[in-house]
Amino acid sequence: MKVMVQERDGPHHGDWPYVIIHGTAADAFIALGTALKAGRPVRSVEQSWFVYPESPTVPIGPQWRITFWGKDTPLPDEPIYLLYSL
Repeated sequence: MKVMVQERDGPHHGDWPYVIIHGTAADAFIALGTALKAGRPVRSVEQSWFVYPESPTVPIGPQWRITFWGKDTPLPDEPIYLLYSL
């Protein structure tokens, strides 16, 4: 797994806090287990691949996103980064 970054979309995207995981399904579920064990209120787990206009034949991914409940919960002053390797 490369990096998990706690973020929030803007007000037009629901503004739910989330982390992005660049890695395998196993990495995503390790992160999910860690979040649940830490008592984080998980809302969803999603996988996506992106296709950018500059290279439309090369999908980029997978990218996993774990979204949390707690829309009104303030985020920490500093982003949370977790570097993890097996």
